[in-house]
Amino acid sequence: MAPLASKPLWKVRQWRTLLVSLGLLLSLLPVGAQADGAPWQGMTITAYCDSGRMADGNWVHDGAVAGGWNLPFGSLVEISGMGVFMVEDRGGAVQPGHLDVWMGSCNSATYFGREWRSVRVQRYGWWGD
Repeated sequence: MAPLASKPLWKVRQWRTLLVSLGLLLSLLPVGAQADGAPWQGMTITAYCDSGRMADGNWVHDGAVAGGWNLPFGSLVEISGMGVFMVEDRGGAVQPGHLDVWMGSCNSATYFGREWRSVRVQRYGWWGD
């Protein structure tokens, strides 16, 4: 491949214009995508009771859940019979198809165990500030 300096100036400008245009188009896209009418899917649900900070930097709190890499931070997931949670944490054993719900009591988390529930993603990622 020839170095950029040996290419005609009009081709360099053409590529630069294309890349700038692509960057502008991408900047107009929303950060989070609404998942209206998203289908329910079965997932493994477990619970944990750690204290401290989560992977996104926030302190643990009710309504937080650890999700797999396929769910970006800020995603909202509805778990049947439990409510709506926000993905704010990761875990070594948490893979796609598995959610780990934070609970304030270790006894509650142990009692919860492992369940198979229907889950619907209401929003992927943050909406942006």
